[in-house]
Amino acid sequence: MDFDDLFQSDPTLSSQSHRSIQLPKGAMPWIVGGVCLVAMVPSLFTSLPETMQQRREVQDSLNNVTRLQVDSISQEQLAEIANTRYQNGCTFIVSKLDPGQAAALGEGINVTDYATGNYLPSGTVVCDFVGNTAVLEPLDLDGDGIANPAATDFAFTGDRMTIDAAMQRAGFAAQINNLRNSQ
Repeated sequence: MDFDDLFQSDPTLSSQSHRSIQLPKGAMPWIVGGVCLVAMVPSLFTSLPETMQQRREVQDSLNNVTRLQVDSISQEQLAEIANTRYQNGCTFIVSKLDPGQAAALGEGINVTDYATGNYLPSGTVVCDFVGNTAVLEPLDLDGDGIANPAATDFAFTGDRMTIDAAMQRAGFAAQINNLRNSQ
């Protein structure tokens, strides 16, 4: 069938010669689909930025969930490390004013022996009554070019039973009672 065969006279119409297009069978759905597709093209381009924004928002949400899961795992692992440090006999930090009082540990602080004033050796595992543990590593905190042992590699536990048992072994039983009675 060629192009001229598509145009035929319609004998049912008036005496005027009208021509109509005869489409091949099954062509109409393709034509309607094509017209709809052409009509949708502009809306595809206008909604593309919105779609990209939604995709970014979904990706950000997934990243946040992943980060929270990793943080949760890390906190659990750090708590296990801290518990092990307490159970293995970490060195408690004590007050310079009252060596009978355990003190709180701070990140990056130099730790000295209260009796001699000398730095504790690098690699010493230290802890406090709050649940913080750390390892002493050489750091130049004051910028003088000399690295002295300072608290690094912190791990925290909230396991009061483990902390209290370690404090008891280290001779801080009275402080445990004072801490618990003041809460």
